[in-house]
Amino acid sequence: MSDHAPQSVPEMNTVCIVCLEDLFDEEGIAKNGEVAGIPCLHLVHSECLRRSGEALNADGKRYGIGGLGSPRAGCPICSQEVTFWPTYNEAAAFPTFWMSRIQDVLEETGPARGPIPVKAIRAKLKADDRLTTEQKKYLSTKYKEDNSSCRIGFYGALQKAGAKIFYWKVVNGGPDNGGYTTSAWKDNVWHWNEEEGTLWDIKWGDPARRPAARIHKIWKFMRRIRLGALEWTALVLVVAIVASVWFDSGEEITKS
Repeated sequence: MSDHAPQSVPEMNTVCIVCLEDLFDEEGIAKNGEVAGIPCLHLVHSECLRRSGEALNADGKRYGIGGLGSPRAGCPICSQEVTFWPTYNEAAAFPTFWMSRIQDVLEETGPARGPIPVKAIRAKLKADDRLTTEQKKYLSTKYKEDNSSCRIGFYGALQKAGAKIFYWKVVNGGPDNGGYTTSAWKDNVWHWNEEEGTLWDIKWGDPARRPAARIHKIWKFMRRIRLGALEWTALVLVVAIVASVWFDSGEEITKS
């Protein structure tokens, strides 16, 4: 567990920062042009993003930097450089559409029973009447099969908010004050265990230290051991004997 506070779920901006027009209508369908999907997760019209590579921002500087034979576009909100980007016509294609909804399910469920199955979160969202049929298509596991860093929809949200964040850490005031600068990682919003199919809110603590997590690992290991009925019976008896000895190993209390 990192000693840095986890990040908050990024909000989905619904107005293009360049043209100040709405990005989507009430049904979550793109209006005024296709919307660009860029790594920083800010949303902007694709055409506005293209033009921003040739424009100046409020500080009189270009968005992004020149390169690849033409001005390189950059995010008009955070100025992160982008060379190319996919475009989408639906709000539900973007990870930020799902992040706050996933967070709501996590907070409603709580940490009492350990890491929460992703399939339970998907089922909860599938039953949400506030989502349209078209939006729920982005809950499909087919988007999980994309192993790139550019997953979209529900699984894009799991991936983006589950990855640790790289940053530069200033120690003892930095080089100008006798200290130094080093690289470090800090927790994002949640921990997505893709192999086990579970999600855990970072602010709940370290999921690996929970007894439920350790029991799950033991059970997973035991399932890999191919034993017959007799061997399983013998193993269970051995475990029971060891457990009884363990719990009875304290000092005996006698009455005077």
